Amino acid sequence: MRIGVIFGSCSGLGKAMDAFPSLALSLAKCEVAVCGGPFAGSQIPERWQVLQPDPHASTCSDQLANPRSAASPNYPESIRRAVMALAGWKADLLICIGGDGLSSYIADSLISSQQRIPVLGIGAGTANVGPIVTTGLEDLTRFDPENLEYEPVGAVEVCDEAGHRAFGFNDIVIGNSYLGTLDGKATSLSAEALLRDGTRRAIAASPKIAGPGFGIWKNGTRVMPRIARPAQIVVSPLGMTEFYGRAITGVLCNASYMRGAAAIALFEQVIVRPDSPEHGIDDLAISEQMLFGAGDVIEIRGLGSDGYIIADGNPFARNGDSVNFRTAESLIDVARIHERASLKSKGAR
Repeated sequence: MRIGVIFGSCSGLGKAMDAFPSLALSLAKCEVAVCGGPFAGSQIPERWQVLQPDPHASTCSDQLANPRSAASPNYPESIRRAVMALAGWKADLLICIGGDGLSSYIADSLISSQQRIPVLGIGAGTANVGPIVTTGLEDLTRFDPENLEYEPVGAVEVCDEAGHRAFGFNDIVIGNSYLGTLDGKATSLSAEALLRDGTRRAIAASPKIAGPGFGIWKNGTRVMPRIARPAQIVVSPLGMTEFYGRAITGVLCNASYMRGAAAIALFEQVIVRPDSPEHGIDDLAISEQMLFGAGDVIEIRGLGSDGYIIADGNPFARNGDSVNFRTAESLIDVARIHERASLKSKGAR
């Protein structure tokens, strides 16, 4: 079995390298490759191959333009070239050790290049909540690459006036901040600073994301929200089919009856933040939800300058003042450590 490994050395608290001892042991019988550069790690076993991505390869960089990190002036483009190198090496599985943002970039790279290689996401980021990140560093002691479960996963695609921007496997937030790690703490960071010069700068999330012409349309028909100027907008695919207390989720409880279910929610306060919300603990919080599914298009017009696109924690600059969303089913195959192996691991602890 050929396995490509991508380390997110800048993800979260920088714990991706903690996976080396257990991962090297689990992959002892496999052919393993990493790509030279920021995603290879610093403790590469001698028997692992180190590929050199083609610097002249076509990367469709217009689709992943703008987001950068302090580690690289062209972070998403570097990821795409690493993925293409591992695909050219004929990897049977990609292992991503990082957070939701890194796994989302990898998935977008596979989709845009029409490569159907399963991805196993190992959480080492700030939040690690998305559907691609299916396990943690603690489960690697029971990881058997020959005993994995696979599941096709969809997402919400967001486009602006220039075309495709990103896929949100967990969520797409319209706002001026994203959740990241700074000085060892989860913090609201400036989307503008990351896009402009690759720096991480703490910022207070702005509630002023809507411009004077703000409005929402579903399949060409305008929808009139009660929150005329939302502080934050979140769009998310809905994968849940059954859970207790489902009515408390409001209209979202009907998602189990839909194909390719997703939802858009408007909030009168900033929800995606590292600290407690302003409302909803001691008083009532106000939100509005609307479902959409396969074939539906949600369009938001009249966004303000603080309305950046944050897809799975990755900031994207917006072309024009409007964006649209649609669901896309079965985009990539996500690998999971077999449940029985995971339960054994938990029992051992």
